[in-house]
Amino acid sequence: MKLKNIIYGLFLSVPFLASCSEVDESERLIEIEPVSVNRTVLVEEFSGQLCVNCPAGAEQLHKMQADYGAENLVIVTIHCAVREGFGWPMSDAENSLVTVDGETLYDQVGRPSLPSIVVDGRSGTLAPAVWNTEIAKAFEVMSPLSLTGSAVFNEAESLITVDINAASDNDVSGNLCVWLVEDSIKTWQLLEDGFTYDQNHVHNNIFRTSLSALNGDPVHVGYEEPQSYRYSIKPDAKWKPENVSVVAFVQGTDGVLQTVKIPVASQQNAAE
Repeated sequence: MKLKNIIYGLFLSVPFLASCSEVDESERLIEIEPVSVNRTVLVEEFSGQLCVNCPAGAEQLHKMQADYGAENLVIVTIHCAVREGFGWPMSDAENSLVTVDGETLYDQVGRPSLPSIVVDGRSGTLAPAVWNTEIAKAFEVMSPLSLTGSAVFNEAESLITVDINAASDNDVSGNLCVWLVEDSIKTWQLLEDGFTYDQNHVHNNIFRTSLSALNGDPVHVGYEEPQSYRYSIKPDAKWKPENVSVVAFVQGTDGVLQTVKIPVASQQNAAE
């Protein structure tokens, strides 16, 4: 069990447009009590390339991830809100990070102001002022489930194959979600001044697609009866497999039970 004393500085206030969330001046610094990291926490971040406060929100989450460890805090950034004017239009397929599935996920959480997050599928949508506190709380929850796995890109077959292993000391049922995310994507982002566009802004943790049903496939893991699940997909031509990871999690009736993030390895590296 890892213990940390963490003080987070919330991001500085920036100009905002319409429904973009900003942080009250009195809430820019929040002290968090010592945190027991008992599980991997999943954060679904709803963001947009035309949202002026979203880069600061991403930076806030990045700092938290650096403190807790990327293996403990898994972020999936879901670009959305095209009709609200905060998502880059999908008609520009080369530059837009929005997907149809991303808009569906945004619908399911009620299309909140951007940036917003959902923590472990149980928090409801959260504005930046409370992210630190709610993520810290999520680490205190014990998980009944262990998830491991592997992900391999076979260049010759142009195929990503994913194996997920689940084990538990209890009887656990839920829905297994298997999503692909990509890091180090350079494309457009409107900056905090509301006028400047960064054509080479680096976007990380970007939701690309779901290998499972979007809201997961039913699974049951019995007491000392581990289960394995396999998925495969041919990557889109614009994805860079070396920057792609798999995020797998089991959603229970009261929220996410456990999460794992698995970098995609090349066939050669996997053999090594």
